[in-house]
Amino acid sequence: MNRSSALKILIASSHADTRVAVSWMLRQAYPAAVISKAENSAEVIQVTESDVPDCVVVDASLIDLSTELASFSESLWQCHVPLILIHDGTDASPMDADSCRGVAAWLVRSSLNVGNVELAISKAVTLASLTCRIAALEQEAQQLRNDKLALEAAATEVMPADGETSNVVPVPPPLPDRPKLLTTGREVSTEDERELAGRVQKHLMPPGSPLIDGLDIAGLSIHAEATGGDYYDYLPMSDELLCVSLGECSGRGLAPAMLMASLRAYLRVLVAAPNDISDVLSQANTLITEDIGDEEFIVTLMLVLIDQRTRTLRYASAGHQAYFLDRDGNVEVLHSTGMPLGLRDETVIPEGPTRKLQNGEILLLASDGVQKMTSDSGEQFGTQRMLQLVHENRTLPSRMIANYLRTACTEFASSQFLGDDITIVIVKVDDSAI
Repeated sequence: MNRSSALKILIASSHADTRVAVSWMLRQAYPAAVISKAENSAEVIQVTESDVPDCVVVDASLIDLSTELASFSESLWQCHVPLILIHDGTDASPMDADSCRGVAAWLVRSSLNVGNVELAISKAVTLASLTCRIAALEQEAQQLRNDKLALEAAATEVMPADGETSNVVPVPPPLPDRPKLLTTGREVSTEDERELAGRVQKHLMPPGSPLIDGLDIAGLSIHAEATGGDYYDYLPMSDELLCVSLGECSGRGLAPAMLMASLRAYLRVLVAAPNDISDVLSQANTLITEDIGDEEFIVTLMLVLIDQRTRTLRYASAGHQAYFLDRDGNVEVLHSTGMPLGLRDETVIPEGPTRKLQNGEILLLASDGVQKMTSDSGEQFGTQRMLQLVHENRTLPSRMIANYLRTACTEFASSQFLGDDITIVIVKVDDSAI
């Protein structure tokens, strides 16, 4: 399934006001989206067969949920089109979707807003894309098994009689090309690539910070050029679990930006399942290794899982590390628990030790661009200077600490060494809420 940057979304409802309201929400969430409308289920099938959309949003009043939903969602699923149902809250339950694999999300009409519509479509489209990719890989694997059987049969046919020697050596069929990130051979100018990469990078970062009682969280990312390979995000795993992620990819330009966009999508899908962060990171490694293929990229990633109820923290890290500072400036390092992503697809990346969040602590995640900023004399900003600045400004809000750190390391560096991206996430444990 070909997913372009401009999503194609179909809205189906017999009520004009619903079509107008949902269309407005989609315009806010996806300004470049191509939006079409239908007034009944027959039009949905007709439009889907002629011009396959990326997602279909349907008013549940269009179909009989007890008799028609299963076949309706199945017909869309056969085209790999996710279905989002808008219902009144009394005529359906999310549990009903268990028997309708094409239903990606259930949205209550009275609770519709730009945020939950965007989240539902984003997850639905990403999951559909991953499902298509898995199906393609399974088909590829089956073809390889068939080729192996054909090869074994050919070898049996040319088996020499007793005492004879055969010079016939069966030649294995060529293996299908391995999916990988396309980085060369594209007929696109440098300016076009930068513009496209810039748009991709803009959507990688979260629009704001999560609001959690007892925690003050803020992040920022500044790229040395139009784009870079840094990424951070906040990933809710449940009402009480928040996963903070920060990663880096070597290189600049479109290729690292696209790679990190894929990683972001994989993580957002993986955290939706009841997995621990070791499973999430290990599965993300398998997926991103396929994307990298034979290209030479190094991707590091740290996932920090915060349990808001128990005030505990767990983490898993692929080649990255973070820092805990207490109110006295003492530092505890959260070391990497595994190798960087993309080196081996079957790598299991374990969790680090669980720790209790303490009053006044600060968790600092930063890309290595902060420490690598270099002055005219050749001195690097370094880890110690970074930690000292965070400690000295510990009474300030997280947003101000992150901005002070960014300003300090860029002012420290010579203009000729402003070549690294800077990404910082600060998590403060608020004394008053513990």
